[in-house]
Amino acid sequence: MLLKASLWLLLLLLDQRHAFVRGDDAPGMFVDQNGGLQIQTGPSNTVNFVANNLVVNALPAATAGEFIGLANSLAEMGATFAATTTTLSSRLADTKAQLAQTHAKLNVLQPMKKSLCANLGMLRANSASSCAAVFACNSSLPSGAYWVQDTRVLCNNVTRMSMGGDGSSVAAAGISCESIRVLRVATSLPLFTSLFFIGLGTTTGITRAYCALTATNATLISGDGTSALTAAASCMHLNLFFSETTSAVRFINPAAPFQVYCDQSDGGGWMKILQYDAPYYNLTRSAAGNIATPDITTFAKLSDNNINYLKMFSAQRVYRYDSLSPTGLRPYLITAADYNDLLTGQNLLSLFYQGCEGPSFANCSNGNAFRNKTTSYQGLESQDKSLIGDVFLGLFNISNGCDRVFTDYGGTTPNCFNNCSTTCRCFSAGNTCLDSHPVIRPFTMHARPLTVGV
Repeated sequence: MLLKASLWLLLLLLDQRHAFVRGDDAPGMFVDQNGGLQIQTGPSNTVNFVANNLVVNALPAATAGEFIGLANSLAEMGATFAATTTTLSSRLADTKAQLAQTHAKLNVLQPMKKSLCANLGMLRANSASSCAAVFACNSSLPSGAYWVQDTRVLCNNVTRMSMGGDGSSVAAAGISCESIRVLRVATSLPLFTSLFFIGLGTTTGITRAYCALTATNATLISGDGTSALTAAASCMHLNLFFSETTSAVRFINPAAPFQVYCDQSDGGGWMKILQYDAPYYNLTRSAAGNIATPDITTFAKLSDNNINYLKMFSAQRVYRYDSLSPTGLRPYLITAADYNDLLTGQNLLSLFYQGCEGPSFANCSNGNAFRNKTTSYQGLESQDKSLIGDVFLGLFNISNGCDRVFTDYGGTTPNCFNNCSTTCRCFSAGNTCLDSHPVIRPFTMHARPLTVGV
C-alpha cells in the first residue's frame, strides 16, 4: 500500500503544472494563497501541507493514513540527510586541515630529504641499502667506495652493483684480489699479503684467497682449492698459507684447474702423481685413471705436464716413493729435472740430484742430510737407476745393509725385469746385496716444490 501511495503521490507531483495552468478542480498539486502545499485529487478531495503539519480533507481514511506515513518518512529522510551533510562537512573540514598540516611538514622535510639523499652512502650513519640506492639519489656520483648496510663497499656506477668490500670478513668479502686492492687504496687501508675473503651472494659462496696487494697491483697467489673457481696454487700452498693439515681432494692451478689428492702428512704439501697395484704399469705421459682419491688400488697417474707444473714455484722438486722399504724408511729425491714417464728413471736422475732415505722428510732435511750425486757412481746409476740405498748412502761408506729401491733394471730403457720391454715400469726394493728385490705393490709416488715463496 505504501508503494502504491508513493507512486500516486509522484504522479500528482509530475502533474502539478496542470493545476497552475488550469485553475480547475482537476487532480494536481499547487501552492495556495497562504503558502501551503495542497494536493488535489478531485473537486472535493484536497491534502494540505501547512507548516509541516499534514491536513487531509475529504480523503478515505486508509488513503489519508498512507499519505501521513509517507510524509513522515520523507521528513525523517530529510532530517537524516541534513545530519549527514553536517557530519560530512565537518569531516571534510578536518581533512582539509590535516592535509594542510601534512603539506607544511613536507615543505619542512623536503630540504632535509634532499640533503640526506645527496650524502647517502658517504657516512656510515647515512648508510645506503644498496649501491643502486646510492646512484638513484645522485646518478652523477662516480664509481668508488660507499657505505652500504654499514659496510664499506666498492660500488660500480655503470652496473650499479657492489664489487665487494675490503676482504677483512665474510660481510666485507670482495669479488677479487683487485677489487679488494682498489677499495683499500680508496679508503687508505693498509696493503699487505695475506688471506682475504672473496665472493658475493650467500655466505656459503664466500671463500678465502691468498692475495698479494700493493699500491698498483693485486696478485692472486692461491685459492682454497675447494672448487675450480677457487683453485689453489699447490697442495703446499694450502698447507703453508691456509694451515690445511687434513689430506683431501683439491683443485690446483688457478690458470687451468685440475684435481689432485693433497697429502698433508709428512710435513704437508704433497701431491700424489702415480699409483698402481700390479706387477707393473704401462708408460704414458698422459693422465690415466682417477688420481684424485685416497684409494690406491687402481692404476692412476697425473699427466707429465701437470706433474711438471710444480716447477713454476721452485726450480727443484721433491719426489717421495711411498711404498716403504723393508726397513720402514722412505726414499726422497730432490731434482730439477723434468718428469718424463717415457724415459729411463722417469728422467729424474738426468740432472744433478740429491737423495735421502729416512722415516720422514723432516728427518732427511734435518738429522739425516741429503747426499749429493757424484760422478764416480755415474756408471752404476746409468745401469740400474738406483733411486736410493747403495747409490746415495753408499757414497759416504754408510752401511745400510744394501737397502735399495730400483727401477728400469739393467739397461737404458724403461723395463720391469723380463715382464715387458720399453713399454712398462715397476719398482722393487730389498735390504740385501743380492739381486732378489721383490716388486713393490701397491706403489705410490708424491711430489711437492722444494720451497714456495710469495
